[in-house]
Amino acid sequence: MRPSCPATRSAVIVSAVILITACSTPSLTQVRQFGTESATLSASAKHAFTYLDQLEIQRKLYTLASDPKDGPTDSTFTGFFETLPDRQTGQKDPRKQALALRLDLLAGLASYASALQSLAAANYAADIDSASGELNGALVSLGKTYQAATGNDIGLTAADFGLIATAVNAAGKGYAMARQRDAIRAVVRAADPAVQKAAALIATDLGPDSGLAQYAQNAAGLSRGALQIAYNRDRTRPDSTFDNRLARLEQIRTLYRAQQGAGALFADVSKGTRAMAKAHAELVRAVDSKAMSSAGLAQTLAELQAYVKSVQAFQDSAALAGK
Repeated sequence: MRPSCPATRSAVIVSAVILITACSTPSLTQVRQFGTESATLSASAKHAFTYLDQLEIQRKLYTLASDPKDGPTDSTFTGFFETLPDRQTGQKDPRKQALALRLDLLAGLASYASALQSLAAANYAADIDSASGELNGALVSLGKTYQAATGNDIGLTAADFGLIATAVNAAGKGYAMARQRDAIRAVVRAADPAVQKAAALIATDLGPDSGLAQYAQNAAGLSRGALQIAYNRDRTRPDSTFDNRLARLEQIRTLYRAQQGAGALFADVSKGTRAMAKAHAELVRAVDSKAMSSAGLAQTLAELQAYVKSVQAFQDSAALAGK
């Protein structure tokens, strides 16, 4: 029997070590998924609310175009949620301002989640350094927005930022997966109270029965009503055409769909934000385990993903109504 080749034995040993390491290395998939779904929820919500804004502006343009006696003003080009100050009083509409701040807060949570995702996906020290800057900026911005929205401090202290910076810097020096996981653990633990506070405010104030939800729903209804009045006034004009009437009716139907769906949109954004907070709390428990993942986290991520899809479906259905 021929002796085995030393090179062959070495290759087998190296392969075995790689296999064992791969099997024993905790997966950061759920950490990255949390970042992806949270960022998508924020982007989808912003897209949906922007869509409502555009419908309101289109309504104003249609109404103005149908009456040659009227001319545009600054308010002609603002939608439901813009916060331009009133030209006479110099004051901003408090409802629009409140909604804008809460959407900014949701965007802040998404920025934090994206930075956490970047840290979990980092393969090199330079990537970790970049993620560190993103995390610091996201959490500082989150605190400032929460302060502007509530007048209260979000609770992130200098000690928290120092702890996060120390952990992330350690991970970036001579990159190692163990230090990367330690950094993620430190970040998630320190940020969780702030995440819970911000998410609770958004979920409550953007709930389906909230004053802001009622305001948006009523505004869509008023826009539809104004457009219907303009349609009924213009449809008997000698220059009225089938194509013009059909285009106006399609716009009215789009606003009707937006009005009917506004409550569900706010509900999905609210529930999605609660699911985000719940997932982050599960993430805290998961990163404390060697596996860096859990069945509970998987379930809450699935819930979050479902609400993301519902929010995305809002503008899709409304857009289809206008085609």
